[in-house]
Amino acid sequence: MAGMAHEVPTRLTAQEWERIEDDEHVHELVEGVLIVVPPESPLNAFGGGRLLGCLFMASAGPDGQRFQVGTATQVDTTPPDATYPTYRVTDLTVIRAEADIRGRTVPPSDLLLAIEIVSPASVATDYIHKRAEYAIVGVPAYLIVDFRPGHERLLLLTLGSDGTYAVAADDDQITLRLAGADIPLSIADLIGR
Repeated sequence: MAGMAHEVPTRLTAQEWERIEDDEHVHELVEGVLIVVPPESPLNAFGGGRLLGCLFMASAGPDGQRFQVGTATQVDTTPPDATYPTYRVTDLTVIRAEADIRGRTVPPSDLLLAIEIVSPASVATDYIHKRAEYAIVGVPAYLIVDFRPGHERLLLLTLGSDGTYAVAADDDQITLRLAGADIPLSIADLIGR
C-alpha cells in the first residue's frame, strides 16, 4: 500500500473501493472514507477463534447446513439515502445457508447475525456506529462480544419491527438461538478460563 495515500481520493465511490487491492490490511469504507482496521489483540483473536468454532459446530443440522459462518466479512451497510458508500468488516458473520459467498461483499439481506469483538480502539465503533448501521440496513441480530477486563459481556441485540435493536441478552453467558440451534456461550469458555 506504499504510495497509495497519494492516489486515493478523499472520498471513494463503490467502484473505486472495489479496485483497491491490498492483502496486507483490513479496510472499511465509512461514508466514502477509507479506514485501515487495526489488527486484533491475541485475546480477541483466540476468543474469536473459539467463538467461530462454536458457531461452526452448530451450523450442521440433522437435515443439512443451517447457516454459514465467516470471518472478516465485508458487508454493505450503506443507507439507502447515502451519497457515499459504507462497507463494514465484521469480526464474525453468520449468513443464510443458501447465500452466495462468491462476491467481494455480502448483502445485509443474507446476514442472520453480525458479530463484533470489542477492542480498546473500537468501543465507540462497535457499541454505537455499527449498531446503528446494522440496524438501518436490517441485519436481524447483532452480538457484541467484550473481553476487556472489567467489561466482560455478551450483548445480543435483535432487530424490532421499529427498525431499532432491543437487548435480547446481556450477560457473561448467554444462549444464542440461530436457525433452530441453541448455542450456549460464555466469556469464560471463549477466553479459556
